[in-house]
Amino acid sequence: MKKKLNKICYFFSCICLCFLFSNAALAVPPANDNCTGAILVATSAYSDLGVVYTSGNTTTATRSIPNPGCVGGANDNNDDIWYKFVAQTQTELLRVQSVVAGSNYVTLGYALYDGCGGTEITCNNGMATFYGNEMLGGLTPGNTYYIRFWAQGPFTSMTFSFAIMDITPLVPANDAASATFLNINAPGQHCITPQFYTTASATRSANNPTCNTDNDDDVWFQFICPSNAVNIYPEEGALISTGGFANMAMEIFDATLGISTSCTANYGVGSSTSFSGIAGHVYQIRIWTMGTTDRAVFSLCLQQGYNVLPANNTCATATALTVGAGICTNSVLGNLFNADVTAALTGNPSCTVNTTLKNDVWYTATVPASGNLVLQTSATHSAVNDVVLLAYTNNCNTYTQITCDEDGNPDAFPSANHSRISLTGRTPGEIIYFRVLPRNTDNMGEFSICAFDESVAALPAVSITDVKLNEGNAGTKQFDFTVSLSSASANTVSVKYRTADISATAGIDYVGVPTKTLITFNPGDTVKTVSITINGDTNVETNETFKVNLSNAVNAVIADISGKGTIKNDDGPVPALSSMANEEDNVIAQGISKSRIYPNPVTDKLNIELSVASNNKCTITIMDITGRFIKQLTVAPNQKNIVINTGTLSRGSYLVKIESTTENTSLKFIKQ
Repeated sequence: MKKKLNKICYFFSCICLCFLFSNAALAVPPANDNCTGAILVATSAYSDLGVVYTSGNTTTATRSIPNPGCVGGANDNNDDIWYKFVAQTQTELLRVQSVVAGSNYVTLGYALYDGCGGTEITCNNGMATFYGNEMLGGLTPGNTYYIRFWAQGPFTSMTFSFAIMDITPLVPANDAASATFLNINAPGQHCITPQFYTTASATRSANNPTCNTDNDDDVWFQFICPSNAVNIYPEEGALISTGGFANMAMEIFDATLGISTSCTANYGVGSSTSFSGIAGHVYQIRIWTMGTTDRAVFSLCLQQGYNVLPANNTCATATALTVGAGICTNSVLGNLFNADVTAALTGNPSCTVNTTLKNDVWYTATVPASGNLVLQTSATHSAVNDVVLLAYTNNCNTYTQITCDEDGNPDAFPSANHSRISLTGRTPGEIIYFRVLPRNTDNMGEFSICAFDESVAALPAVSITDVKLNEGNAGTKQFDFTVSLSSASANTVSVKYRTADISATAGIDYVGVPTKTLITFNPGDTVKTVSITINGDTNVETNETFKVNLSNAVNAVIADISGKGTIKNDDGPVPALSSMANEEDNVIAQGISKSRIYPNPVTDKLNIELSVASNNKCTITIMDITGRFIKQLTVAPNQKNIVINTGTLSRGSYLVKIESTTENTSLKFIKQ
């Protein structure tokens, strides 16, 4: 009996040992479990949508010693992992996103060191839950720095993505008289492309602020107050010398009346101020660091307030979407900012958890003849990177749900956490109601949405070339614009064109086509030519331009709305002009307020100049050549100069649409 028991014990001992060894093998820590195994990641230029992320996973990771300086709980940083990077600039921006543990959003912590086993530069045990930005200051370009991540609390299997971006801050004005002008973003845009500034070389202004006397590095900005409130975001501040968090102060002046309206010391990083001023008045912002030896890099952005509900705030007022063919070619801009929630639908959607039911907006789409319909949302910037989409039938009283989706968009982040619903076998002509709501409280701004039938072949895209030729001294010559289809069609395709003056004048410099003229592509055709007659002369003048605009496409979509004709001066040098006018490819439109954009082609910043400020606010929309929405901003009344960050755009052609309440125009630019 004793031998039998021994055999049984031996048998179970083997099983236990095998189980232990198996578990030990499964629990092997990752290669970057400590700083000696830190993974090298490359930094990249600051961008919003064009960021390349590195994925991290703390599963099986263990606690490194010593603990970070900011860790408080006993269970924190028991899953930390390490990365390293070579600083390219004195300040880098750390962005993290998709911080989750299973189905839970978790809080990510990080610490930055000047070497493996080196000095801790900065530490934050609560940097982000799902998404966040933070600046890493006090860096020496060329040096290698180590960064360690962990999940705050008991979680030990956090996944996340991060990027480290190079920041080259601008030097703003050092006094009120030359205050740097700030554009104001449209409501709900979350300050898509904040500009970074430095107080490194700033000095004290003569009059101390009303709330503090540490202003030995104050810098100055100004803006024209719109009719609704302005949200002021001075964010992501970092001390230049030590890399610690920048504790800053801000004072706002009504420059029109010459009085201080508010002053806040110690506002901290990531704060925002909602400011309601007098419409049309010029206001100035003075910003400085607390402490007479501190200097900082910080971002600053202004966004208009939004004091009315969106038009499609309810099911009954849903926005009707046009159903495209094949692919998403007709996106429209949506905005969850300031919407409220549908009272009858306060329960958590079936396809997600942890949704904050603060707001939703509504759309409708009519099922096409095929019975198939796809509705998809996408990100227009990184801040609104997770929304939920639900489909309903019947009417706005019963809310009969068809389906629900959270992360169906197949594109990369930030659109990867957006939604896509694909319906098949529906009744042609049936109206489907779609509801968009945020995944959490961070997703309260803009997004794009489109409806299409992917079972139908996509319509061919029509585009037109630009032409640039010498003018000639006499007689006429032909500018031949090539109008082409992206692919041959089995149907007859037509599109209309007409000319529009830019800096050239129809009837003098060229023979205009003032009425819409039809171009027809028979089945199988892909190329047509539009010839515009140019009049030669011997006048010494700058290059002159005009447009050939396309419209009214049938059985096709317009990818490139206009071709630019440039009549090159060949009559000798022209008198010197301002640096703006000497841009060879400046575009001067005779549409709304004679707008112009420059430089063209553009690399990183596109300037839009309204030569005569409009008394009404304008909307500027950037689209790619397929008509897909890129970004939009609202220009305050009497604002003349706008700067668009194009650094995140891919190479190619884009459109700028400028609209006011009375007129509009479209301009084309090329991103290099």
